[in-house]
Amino acid sequence: MYRSILIASLLTLASATAAATNPQVVSMAVNAQASCDPALPVYDANVRQRPLAIQNEGVTPGFVTCGFAVDENADNVRDFGVQVRNRSLVTQTVTCTAVVGDDRNGADYYAKSITLAPGAAGVLSWIAAQNGENDGWDGPVGSSCLLPPGTSLTKTAVSWVR
Repeated sequence: MYRSILIASLLTLASATAAATNPQVVSMAVNAQASCDPALPVYDANVRQRPLAIQNEGVTPGFVTCGFAVDENADNVRDFGVQVRNRSLVTQTVTCTAVVGDDRNGADYYAKSITLAPGAAGVLSWIAAQNGENDGWDGPVGSSCLLPPGTSLTKTAVSWVR
């Protein structure tokens, strides 16, 4: 019995040591309607959650807020982003601001825009190493996007180190 406990303890220690020396990069991508919502009730009339996207079907711009879920063992977020599509008949510019941090320690903000021709799609992404965070971001990450009429967010993605 003592031998079994000792072996189990050593295996647990070996696994923990291996995990610490061999970090694993984990990625998750989901349809945007699963992780994004209209930012305020006033946008609910225009911004609609569809099975494959969250889309502005109105005639005025609307804000959408997205949260990027990582598991509780996440050490550092390496990158995250949103896939954007212009379903309108005119060129549109979508602007998103990444929010990194929390309400206790403060947050950093990184704004980006993408201009899309009618029917075109693109990606807005934020990479920790390109923003001076070579080890990744410690805090939670999210985004706030201003969707012009006829545009949508179709996917969200995030990767982190476990």
